[in-house]
Amino acid sequence: MKNLSLNAKIWCVIALLAASYLVTTGVGLSQLVTVRDRLNEVTGPITKSDNLTAEIESQQRLLSIYTLQSLVMTKEEELKENMAGYRKIGDTLRAKLDELDAIASPKEKEAIREYRATFEEFSKTWDRVNALSSTNKAEAVALFLEARPRLVGALNKKLEQMNAITRASRFSRAWASRGSSCARSTARSRR
Repeated sequence: MKNLSLNAKIWCVIALLAASYLVTTGVGLSQLVTVRDRLNEVTGPITKSDNLTAEIESQQRLLSIYTLQSLVMTKEEELKENMAGYRKIGDTLRAKLDELDAIASPKEKEAIREYRATFEEFSKTWDRVNALSSTNKAEAVALFLEARPRLVGALNKKLEQMNAITRASRFSRAWASRGSSCARSTARSRR
């Protein structure tokens, strides 16, 4: 180093600083990728179950809206189109329940089963209301007014129970995952 000029020595120091910066950046980025992957592993199912529960709730509201619409529709074409939309939404809700059931814990599956049973009762009653809407509006309205508070209340209660169990399971999975990741990091630090 004694034979190098001041200019060369400065360039060597800059090169060493740049190399250490690149190594530090590489290590930091690889750790960020590890953290991101771990976070996705923990929150992936949580996010999916949250999205599915929100979609189920949305589909449930749409079904109620379609039923209300069938009570005020007078044209047969509009009523048939409305009933087709109603059936499509019901099928979508059932598919979302199946998706949620596929990723659910045993306790969540029980809540989903109870919700599904209540939903099927809800759906059968609304099918009757929709069918009566085309032939006997007065009877359809009477059935709707009699059944709506009981069935919508029961369905909302089951949905709340399902959400509460899903949240509790999500917390348990996240906590267990947090514990296992802490154990892994402790084991790594002991090496």
